[in-house]
Amino acid sequence: MFYFDWAPVQWDEQLEHRTLRIILPITVSKNEDFWGFAESIDLRTEQYVNSENKIDYFASEEDSGNFYFTIRFHQDNINGVPYGLFATFYPDIKSFNLNELIIYVNVI
Repeated sequence: MFYFDWAPVQWDEQLEHRTLRIILPITVSKNEDFWGFAESIDLRTEQYVNSENKIDYFASEEDSGNFYFTIRFHQDNINGVPYGLFATFYPDIKSFNLNELIIYVNVI
């Protein structure tokens, strides 16, 4: 099992939104059933993560032309104080190489 734990930055002012995008080193088809794929690999998140975020799964295309399984967590109207730790669980996948994990955080 892989455990991702992220503590958001505390800002002085309220944010319009925050998006965290995690690109996993798992090759997928561009037209994959991403919700079904997440279920098939037993991807789970904490209940508070589900209630605090809009969660989406999709494929990100890299320069190589390969598509990688991507998870997007989005929040609107965030006050300056983070609500706590952001935790997500991923299963043990044989081809999962943590050196290839890509994380993007967009804040406005």
